[in-house]
Amino acid sequence: MSERYTLPVLLSELGGFHPKLVLMRGREYFRIEDLIRSSRRDAASGTEEQRKVLSEAIYWHMLDEGGKLIVKGISRGGDEFVAFVEPGSDTQTSFS
Repeated sequence: MSERYTLPVLLSELGGFHPKLVLMRGREYFRIEDLIRSSRRDAASGTEEQRKVLSEAIYWHMLDEGGKLIVKGISRGGDEFVAFVEPGSDTQTSFS
């Protein structure tokens, strides 16, 4: 498994390499710069729950069999989930 990061750090890393990246959660599309901005805002001034989740190093990225990017994480219960996928991936997000 890849190294784990907080979500704001992971998104910033991906945005540095892929500034035009678009990710999906369910049927919603998100530009990487918008995800970076909202995760940083929530980590700094969101609810206590949002800050706690975003301060935990529980996210990593990988490629699916088709070479599309997947962002995965670990839930509070210890289960793996798919947070975001690159459009065109066959993998479904756990938030669908």
